[in-house]
Amino acid sequence: MLGVWLCVWIIWPGRALAIDDNPWGRTLPPGLSELLEDLHQKYGSDTIALLGRLLDTATRSGGLRTASVEVTGEETREGQTFLTFQVETGLVLNSRLLSQTDQLGVLWTKIIARAFAAFPALQFPTDGVLIALRYHHKSYITREELYEGIDKPGTAGEAKFYFPGESLRAFLEGEVSAQELLTQATVLANDSPVTLLLPASPATS
Repeated sequence: MLGVWLCVWIIWPGRALAIDDNPWGRTLPPGLSELLEDLHQKYGSDTIALLGRLLDTATRSGGLRTASVEVTGEETREGQTFLTFQVETGLVLNSRLLSQTDQLGVLWTKIIARAFAAFPALQFPTDGVLIALRYHHKSYITREELYEGIDKPGTAGEAKFYFPGESLRAFLEGEVSAQELLTQATVLANDSPVTLLLPASPATS
């Protein structure tokens, strides 16, 4: 899945894929066109657009390991269904400098928020969207030290952001802030609920 999605984004850098302008049968590796068509049929064109955007932001997030994104289906939580995007971020975060909350803030800022920024609206055939991000964290002093030990990336972590559809709509339309969206969402760190508070914006005169 990884190499396939990277190929898609290299072919069309920086823009979301639309089902109607597809030259897929000519340019994509065998099987990928059918996979995209299947996702579109099941979950709609916004699913493919967000998939591509999440891959773009994950690969640009500064991770040293390989990034990938896939749609893994639907998850039910507290009576609501969430379309699930699984993101392998490739990030190895510095636990010497970043607390668990700080690490979640990095994932939000570098990957999720930048992905959402591309869209004025998103529609899915579910009650909401789950973005699950896998990453690693370890203590290190220099980037050189991290490079030398990249085959031992440290402790694996997973963060899950459950965004209710109405809250996400309000955020994309500018009706609520990022903090309000995160307050209305459910955020899990390694399956434990957490409260994610973003740094306050600097005061403006």
